[in-house]
Amino acid sequence: MGSQSFGHFFNGTAFENFDLNSYAVGPRVSMQKQLGPKDQLNASSVFEFRTNPNSPESDGTASLNSLAWTHAFNESLAVTLGVGVDRVTADADTMAYWTRSANLQIYKELPAGITTTLRGEARFSDFDARHPVFGSAREDTRYIGTVRLTKRDFDIWGYAPVLEYTYTRNDSNQDLYQFDSHAVDFRLTKDF
Repeated sequence: MGSQSFGHFFNGTAFENFDLNSYAVGPRVSMQKQLGPKDQLNASSVFEFRTNPNSPESDGTASLNSLAWTHAFNESLAVTLGVGVDRVTADADTMAYWTRSANLQIYKELPAGITTTLRGEARFSDFDARHPVFGSAREDTRYIGTVRLTKRDFDIWGYAPVLEYTYTRNDSNQDLYQFDSHAVDFRLTKDF
């Protein structure tokens, strides 16, 4: 982003030079239910209207629904199992799809003030229409693994440092959409 775009955005004069990839608006409903002293159920449903100024054929809606059960074995160890169903529509049928997902997360407090979170997720997506180039509807299977370390007793202006690594593998029946990716993220966090 150039300085001109940056200046226009923060001066509030115009968004014309700010390259906005996409945006979404819509309601979210969530519920949290304590099932007992060690078990909790979380449900969430989000409905979005999505717009992409650079790719109008991807404009549409998204319905994102998830359910998760957390069991705390003790104050330093908790396991969460989750499932989800998403529906994304778009002006172009080749960009509309259903996704089913399942995930497992383990939260553990370690010695020396370190907290670790391990998360694994599998996502299965089926697209509505045949791709005009490949002649078949796209089917993707995505695996995501994340390791997060937080040094909760190290204070930087009231914030704790977090280091996170994410690996993603996307398998598809269409070669163009097969990939591996690695991401490393460092940030500061604080509970309010």
